Amino acid sequence: MKEEILKLERDGLISKEMIERDRVDKNIKRSFQDIVVAKANIKIDREASYNYSYLAMLRSGRALMFFYGYRPVGSN
Repeated sequence: MKEEILKLERDGLISKEMIERDRVDKNIKRSFQDIVVAKANIKIDREASYNYSYLAMLRSGRALMFFYGYRPVGSN
């Protein structure tokens, strides 16, 4: 896994940064909110439910990257 991370750095896709713990927490919290919204909308609008599920996965992945001190290049 270390090799893949180094390759992403070399390719300019991620950068190593000091990221505050609250950024990790905020992304995890928002991810859980997205899951709640996705479940609430499953019978009303499956596409909206799908979109919120996708956002939950995206935010969870960002939180994991932040936890390890990395940020996708070009993101805030």
